[in-house]
Amino acid sequence: MAYATIQEFKDRIDDQVVLQLTTRDGQAADDAAIQQALDDAAAVIDGYLERISTADRPSAAVLRPYAVDIAVYRLARNRPGQEFESIQAAYEAAVKFLSRVAEGRFPGAGASESPTGGAAVHYAPPRTFSSDAMGDF
Repeated sequence: MAYATIQEFKDRIDDQVVLQLTTRDGQAADDAAIQQALDDAAAVIDGYLERISTADRPSAAVLRPYAVDIAVYRLARNRPGQEFESIQAAYEAAVKFLSRVAEGRFPGAGASESPTGGAAVHYAPPRTFSSDAMGDF
């Protein structure tokens, strides 16, 4: 499943960074390279979420920034530079988030949309006549 389009990628990433990551001559962004990185990111995300039913997964809108972070990392790993540490940190945060979702530790992940029945809950004021309150009577 695609989590981000080329245009969404470009909207989230500075134009100069897109050029640095996708071109050798710096003239125009290579949309094919961006699409390949987005496809790779989608494969990574799908790999983490494969055990979770589609209905219980976070929406594409929630996953989109993580898909872009993973795609940027995929593009940057062959071109390390000054920004690589921040790109790698964003990638690691994305993977950590996906791990939490896969473990069911994300609100909505692994939970059904409609609540199921649970134990009855009863609320009452404290007892007036208890053995402690009555003392030696």
